[in-house]
Amino acid sequence: PLAPAPRPAPRHFVGKRGGDSTSTPQAEIERLLVSLAQEMGAGKKVVRLKAGDPFVFGRARGEVETLAKAAVAFRVVPGLSSAITGPLLAGVPLTDPLLSRSFAVLSGFDLHGKAPHDLQGFSAVDTLVVLMGGSRLAGLCWSLVEAGRVPSTPVLVIRWAGHPDKQEEWRGTLETIAAVTEGHSLSPAVIVVGQAAALHLRHAPPPNARLWGDIAQPPGTESVAEGSGTDSVPPSE
Repeated sequence: PLAPAPRPAPRHFVGKRGGDSTSTPQAEIERLLVSLAQEMGAGKKVVRLKAGDPFVFGRARGEVETLAKAAVAFRVVPGLSSAITGPLLAGVPLTDPLLSRSFAVLSGFDLHGKAPHDLQGFSAVDTLVVLMGGSRLAGLCWSLVEAGRVPSTPVLVIRWAGHPDKQEEWRGTLETIAAVTEGHSLSPAVIVVGQAAALHLRHAPPPNARLWGDIAQPPGTESVAEGSGTDSVPPSE
């Protein structure tokens, strides 16, 4: 996504990855946005590049309010959230007349950095899409079962959705998916929970995609017949 940028243009990496301690603090990102914008001369721009849609778990509110307070002119460019594109690239529709009349998107952690526990309010939603929840997958599944979902509910985990060389998928249930993905880094990942997650509406997987099925299928075993196919790039988290 940075290819069109002029080579002399300074680049500041401020990405976040699963709460890693090396992630740039949000306050520092906001400070940097203002200071760089104020330093730029006439005809130059500062681009805050995010993956996905900046208004979907992109911490955009703080950045927008900080820029407005500093009287820095800005424009927000919409993008495609991985919550929508990830399942599509794996052949899973978020809505279906029989299997999914509704869906919800939620964060994989609460304000304290832990897996969300109060999930009763989502019990009537057919399909759940969880972002930033890979490192808390086991706890998330346990919480969903406690909230009323049956252990056999299908679960799909998609890592690096849309990346031609890195996209990987794991399929299982609320009861098995933690074991299916054990030993694998699940960041960045999109997690889909619900009956629609069992669908494979795709003729063939993308080039080089590695598709892993249920726990009975050991990691590394590829199956195009059983297999189905982070945040997309606009100009997020």
